[in-house]
Amino acid sequence: MSKTQFHPFSIDIADPTADARYPVFKVPAGAGQVQVVSAYAVTDTTLAEGDSNVIEVTIQDGGADGTGTTTVGAALDNLATGSHGAWTAATPKTFTVSEVLLDEGDYLTVKYNETGTVAPLNLRVSGWLVIG
Repeated sequence: MSKTQFHPFSIDIADPTADARYPVFKVPAGAGQVQVVSAYAVTDTTLAEGDSNVIEVTIQDGGADGTGTTTVGAALDNLATGSHGAWTAATPKTFTVSEVLLDEGDYLTVKYNETGTVAPLNLRVSGWLVIG
């Protein structure tokens, strides 16, 4: 009986740029397909729930050129109309991941959006994936 092997991934983004996309990794040739099975985001900045100063973080299948927008990890935010609540410094928020398979040559990317006056100093997105 073979066991599924899980592999960690992580990206640290210092002083994220508003409305930016960050590559996490590229699926190597020969690896087969990759699936993210769990993920979380954490920031070192507390940001109250509201609609004027908001950060939103999404994990995406960036495709072969890193610009694809297929959602792998549903958006986490602090919108008053959302269900995720405030960002609390050093407290992880868990993504709801979908069963998207990244193909060889595809990039896993983190999409970062901000609205208003937001100044997170550091953002980390981490998780686990299965290869093949």
